[in-house]
Amino acid sequence: MELQDLAIAHFHDHLGASAEAAEILPSHVAMAAELLFACLVNDGKILICGDGHHSANASHLCNALMSRHGQDRPALPAIHIGANSNLLGTLLHQNSNQELFARQIASLGQSGDVLVVLAGPQDSSSVVQAVQAAHAEGMQVVVIGSQHMQQLDAVLAPDDMTIHVPGERFATLLQQQLMVVLMLSDLIDYLLFGSNE
Repeated sequence: MELQDLAIAHFHDHLGASAEAAEILPSHVAMAAELLFACLVNDGKILICGDGHHSANASHLCNALMSRHGQDRPALPAIHIGANSNLLGTLLHQNSNQELFARQIASLGQSGDVLVVLAGPQDSSSVVQAVQAAHAEGMQVVVIGSQHMQQLDAVLAPDDMTIHVPGERFATLLQQQLMVVLMLSDLIDYLLFGSNE
């Protein structure tokens, strides 16, 4: 296959996944935005984590909430618990990889907060334990991830939310996940501060 053909295949995958997402995800994204909005207006905070490459999308969500995403507005309380590389190094040295996020959630999370997990199909033990730690603190969980997350789906509570983004190629999955992240931050801004148009 020529490189140009491979690039075209990526575009077609992205377009196909976007069309599928437009059909199946809007109501899920809207409900997740309402859940995060309720958390924020009730003085809660949003903890965010992502495993592997999904950590970059977790950073995007945190940055969008903390910065002026689409309009001039106050920063919103969001913490990307995977962003401090020194802390992560210490936690990995002193604990198992499974506790990478769970220990931070246990110390920072509280009832009324929401954990947002960005995940892929690998079902990493660190995000599974993150969800369990969030539940122990009385937090709800929103997962934005692959359509193939068996272990992670198995530990979710009935009041948690899952947004299963389409995409068979890894790059397409990450693109669709980032699109959901950007939509979420935009919808939260709209709910809190009204239209920016």
